[in-house]
Amino acid sequence: MLDSTPERKPRKPRRKLLTEDSVLPLDVDAKPYRVWDSKGALAVRGLPVLVSPLGTKTHRAQYRDRHGRQGAVKLGRVGELDLDEARTMCREVRRQVYRGQAPRVSKVKGGATFKELVERRTREEQVGAKETPVPTVRSSPCSMPASAGIALRPDR
Repeated sequence: MLDSTPERKPRKPRRKLLTEDSVLPLDVDAKPYRVWDSKGALAVRGLPVLVSPLGTKTHRAQYRDRHGRQGAVKLGRVGELDLDEARTMCREVRRQVYRGQAPRVSKVKGGATFKELVERRTREEQVGAKETPVPTVRSSPCSMPASAGIALRPDR
């Protein structure tokens, strides 16, 4: 009996010494792929650069916890995050996983969370807010009784 499934070519692992100059010219492929940091004294285990089909290159921290579950944390985009910072953050994520903690990436200095931004905007709006009167609904020339269940909009 013939097997109708097409033969897959085994993919060659993409490993190279990551430098600022070697990451930027990575080619775009039809499918996302990872290039792993290796072959050097500065290389960090579990630090791939994910190259998307649209050309976005992202530093990630890949890990496997003590129960064998794999996970990944997005560290930042190439160009916005320095490679040395990505290596340091990856080491910290792997250290947290080794200790049994949930991996977290610390916020960028000066960066604010969404909640902090909303609270700041709300405070600014409240400080500059003036007392505004509540709009009243004027009577309509419509002969339909108000109990008919149709809401009337106020005249503007």
